[in-house]
Amino acid sequence: NQYVRWVSASAVIHRRSRSAIPLLIEMLKDRSWLVQCEIVFAMKKKMWLRRREALPLLLRLRANKQVRKNSVGTWRAAQEVIELIEAESGGRTATKV
Repeated sequence: NQYVRWVSASAVIHRRSRSAIPLLIEMLKDRSWLVQCEIVFAMKKKMWLRRREALPLLLRLRANKQVRKNSVGTWRAAQEVIELIEAESGGRTATKV
């Protein structure tokens, strides 16, 4: 159920456990936009959640035409998180799509 996964993602984020970051990155693969949105907006707000390991999934989300069409806020937030990760890593990533 997408709502259970969404609440689970939210709970993991609010626990503020760095050990849960790999789980959250993995949860970006979830088919539910609710789950993806929760994680992307958390990454936007919370620097400690931003990791270069998330870039491939964020790039995939940004390239998804349905996300761009149906969830513009999530698409824009993903773009912002990508830019923040690039800036925080000294621009060492090539993420142009």
